[in-house]
Amino acid sequence: MYKRFTDQARRVMQLANQEAQRFQHEYIGTEHILLGLIKEDSCVAAKLLGNLGVDLHGILLEVNQLIRPGPHPVAQGRRPQTPRAKRVIEYTMEEARILNAEYVGTEHILLGLLREREGVGAQVLVNLGMTLERVRAEIRSSAEPHVEPTPREFHVVITDFLTDDLRPEREVLGEIAEVWAFGAHDEAELVGRIEEADAIILYHQMALTRSTLERLPRCKLIVRGGVGVDNVDLPFARERGIPVANVPDYGSEEVADTAIAMMMSLVRGTHRLNSRLRAGGGPWSHELVVPLVRLRGRPFGVIGLGRIGTAAALRAKAMGMDVVFYDPYKPDGSDKALGIRRVEMLPELLAEALVVSVHCPLTDETRHMVDAAAIAQMPRGSYLVNTARGAIVDTRAIPEALASGHLAGAGLDVLETEPPPDDHPLVVAWRDPDHPAHHRLIITSHAAFYSEQGLLDIRVKTAQACRRALLGQPLRNVVN
Repeated sequence: MYKRFTDQARRVMQLANQEAQRFQHEYIGTEHILLGLIKEDSCVAAKLLGNLGVDLHGILLEVNQLIRPGPHPVAQGRRPQTPRAKRVIEYTMEEARILNAEYVGTEHILLGLLREREGVGAQVLVNLGMTLERVRAEIRSSAEPHVEPTPREFHVVITDFLTDDLRPEREVLGEIAEVWAFGAHDEAELVGRIEEADAIILYHQMALTRSTLERLPRCKLIVRGGVGVDNVDLPFARERGIPVANVPDYGSEEVADTAIAMMMSLVRGTHRLNSRLRAGGGPWSHELVVPLVRLRGRPFGVIGLGRIGTAAALRAKAMGMDVVFYDPYKPDGSDKALGIRRVEMLPELLAEALVVSVHCPLTDETRHMVDAAAIAQMPRGSYLVNTARGAIVDTRAIPEALASGHLAGAGLDVLETEPPPDDHPLVVAWRDPDHPAHHRLIITSHAAFYSEQGLLDIRVKTAQACRRALLGQPLRNVVN
């Protein structure tokens, strides 16, 4: 429907969707379209209203006062339009034809709003003295024609996770590509929206499978906003001639810092003391966490010595821990270069480590690598940390391991299903004040990567990867 819309007109519709989300509305109405029009304040329509003496800030205040928030939060994603909003779009396209415009711009959306007289948008505009004739006359009589940028040559789609103004991506891609974020959580939300994509940025909240990949005739690159690529069908993408790349150097510091922070909070008893004292259980004493051990000289086991695993290993080494790693794919000499120990088999690492920290990718080989049998091989009173991929650890085994005392604590930033279902045994135990896991388990929301600097890094790097693909330049970090 929006193929002939200018970039700014499309942006208005995206902002309308965000406004509906903000007010917890399930549908996009004319009031949301008007808010989108005003918030895209550099567009032709906003300038027209300014020329006609309209106070844009006043419109925002009036519409915000008219709109009543919905009774409860609604899911993110693209919303359907009300019948009146649909008619606004029909009128918008008709106005573009009436004015002999090659493209549909924001000024035509303004006219479309005015024509749908029963809509809230029209009522607000009429109250401000706007009429169809007056706006049309302003468009036609302007000394300098209002010309918005025509649609750019390429289309870049961000499937999930991001729903803001996309400034980092647009600063990199702005002059060559339109950039759109869909905030999807499932492939079904992409149907009819992603097929024209020349490049795709995918984060961690959904997957791209064969059913989507076979509908991408123009796609020159899928870039994963992160390290793991288990949420893309890599063999089929290769068969379709679509390169898949990742961003292996983003967030290495942040994820390693998080792994060490979880380890410290657990091993030093900080998390458990805070949790138990807050709950009012037991004496105001160190006795709540007896026994704790000194970290210096204790084995810190790393599964997967990639960039993040190496960063975590160096941090643990700096604290005086005896760092040992298992990674059958690292070349000989990696242990010597870092001054740490290497084991050839995973059971060797599990048998000695006070702390096991997971940093490997998710593959068929590593799925549920750390299961009940693996945990049983760890020393009694040891700790498990996972900041890699959720499905590497079979979390169903953790509640019992914590209840028995075999694990003294666990820290998980990633889960196999995110967010997890409320009835998952891990979540049930974590939320139950009477279960030992309640005080010994840390769960965070796949946020180990995050810092303001790290997030900006990944956004710029994914956009740069798309730019290289669109301009036919050599690609980096292709994984298929």
